[in-house]
Amino acid sequence: MEKKQTLAKEILLYGKEEILVAYAFFGIAFSEMAILCHSECEEPGLTEKGYEIPEEYVIRQFQKEKNKVTRTLLHGLLHYIFSHDFTFFHTKEEQKLWQAATDFVTEDIAMELMGDDAGLSEDSCKKEILKPYKEKVRPFTAELLYDYLRENPGEVPGEKTMQMFALDGHGMWNGGAVSKEEKTARKKVGTKIKNGMEMSAREKKDSSGLMQNLRAAVREKQSYAEFLRRFASPVEERKLSEEEMDLVYYTYGLSLFGNVPLVEPLEYSENRKIRDFVIAIDTSGSTAGRKVQIFLDKTYSVLKTSERFSEEICIHILQCDDRVQKDTVIRSREDLDKYIQGLTISGYGGTDFRPVFSHVEMLREKGELQNLKGLLYFTDGRGIYPSGYPGYPAAFVFTSQADAEAPVPAWAMKVYFEEENPEEASVKKEKSEPEKYEAEKSEEQE
Repeated sequence: MEKKQTLAKEILLYGKEEILVAYAFFGIAFSEMAILCHSECEEPGLTEKGYEIPEEYVIRQFQKEKNKVTRTLLHGLLHYIFSHDFTFFHTKEEQKLWQAATDFVTEDIAMELMGDDAGLSEDSCKKEILKPYKEKVRPFTAELLYDYLRENPGEVPGEKTMQMFALDGHGMWNGGAVSKEEKTARKKVGTKIKNGMEMSAREKKDSSGLMQNLRAAVREKQSYAEFLRRFASPVEERKLSEEEMDLVYYTYGLSLFGNVPLVEPLEYSENRKIRDFVIAIDTSGSTAGRKVQIFLDKTYSVLKTSERFSEEICIHILQCDDRVQKDTVIRSREDLDKYIQGLTISGYGGTDFRPVFSHVEMLREKGELQNLKGLLYFTDGRGIYPSGYPGYPAAFVFTSQADAEAPVPAWAMKVYFEEENPEEASVKKEKSEPEKYEAEKSEEQE
């Protein structure tokens, strides 16, 4: 029994070293993901303990095909750094599609990374199966492939095909065993690998699929309402501040003196609310129509709530293509209601982002946006960007991950929606260069 376990561990060490010789940056992930080889598990798979793999499986697969164990390890490692086990599903069918999507993308990247020399006998068949999907889904990420399969049920692969790509089990994926801290740790691993790859031009070129999926995995995810909070200003309101008032002294005074509290309640409370703000809508042909309506519905559903909306506001909603077509000023919740109900789109020309920033600068000089906290620019990303930082936070917003692959300037934030339901809207955000710098400083201090 001990001999079998020793042999299995030596085979796993051989596979791990093969991966590290080809791509040293995976050492970061291997240092975080424990590899557990024992006889208690039934199949390879990622669990809360690490990557568990049966001794019998290791020995049997190595005897059949030497590279199979190496591929299985790489397959599991990619699941780990992409955080594929953190997705919630409403139905078993959605879970099945997601697992197929992750296996397809993971195997595509593994074949790309290891090449023909370290390939498997079934790789040529896998490449033929992947070819039509890769032509239709760009970039080829698990999230986009999952969306494609969900929208095109006729192209969902069969059970045998799914099994060919599933090198390990996914039994623990929805067990809820992975803590929030572990999720954060895995995202940090993915970020470090991404940064390491960006330092090497050769590795970046030879593994584009890995880079695309890493970008998707390490994006910060948060609710859309929470994201909009960064554009809010501190506002002092006439309102009881329960957090700053000591009710013990207050009620004691009433009981002692009748109607004389010992401490008067504070009449003002400071909150963060949307005041001076700009929303720019790219109305060029590529973004007009339904996508604009989704964006506005989501933004409206957040802004209309009383806790986000200041009594004194100045929100400019700009419709623009290669120039500013329309500037509507919103000064109340009622104005916003009327705007949404009577919305008409102007434009449909080309895309140039510079006129919007010039228009905003003109408004600032006139004193109309004295306390501008940010600009939200809804677009497909294909246009001419300003060359310099405008002096206030700016985020370019997309409704799909495919559009979000478009490059934005280093000073800008990149955001895309994951859900179409305004009440469940969430975003994935890539930090701007200033935010990245602050995050790195914080990590160094820790």
